[in-house]
Amino acid sequence: MVRKRRVVIVQRILTHYRKPFFELLRQKLAGADIELILIHGYAKDSEAKKNDAGYLEWAIQVENLILKLGRTEVVWQPALNYVKDSDLVILPQENRVLLNYFLLARKFLNHQKIAFWGHGKNFQEHNVSFVGKVIKRFMSCHVDWWFAYNDLSANVIKALGYPEDRIT
Repeated sequence: MVRKRRVVIVQRILTHYRKPFFELLRQKLAGADIELILIHGYAKDSEAKKNDAGYLEWAIQVENLILKLGRTEVVWQPALNYVKDSDLVILPQENRVLLNYFLLARKFLNHQKIAFWGHGKNFQEHNVSFVGKVIKRFMSCHVDWWFAYNDLSANVIKALGYPEDRIT
């Protein structure tokens, strides 16, 4: 028996306004005989106060570990067991998510396909350090595919030197 192809999307948190997108994506992928697994953490502290957390019965919730390194907050998502047998892992382009670094490093050993989705840069320039920009640029150019939020984001990603034919 041939194993069904599997796409895993990892989100730091699931917001209610993204639920319809994930439901439709799951349905479309199932029609192509591809299993979608969505992994997300719980909203905590300031994020929980926004009251925009979402829930999907079929999604996998994990307990994110938030670490403070001086003024910087980083997040570890215990999702390695869920991504290990996937054909594609889609991650948000966030510097503070430690899983991104681990999976990008591991991809060079096991050739697992990794994609980012996002804007291509932090549009809140006042919150961005020079080192953060360098890290984001480096990581952004070493994934197998990019899912840009819109045309502006696609142009930002192209400007990083990422191949246009691997941007959706």
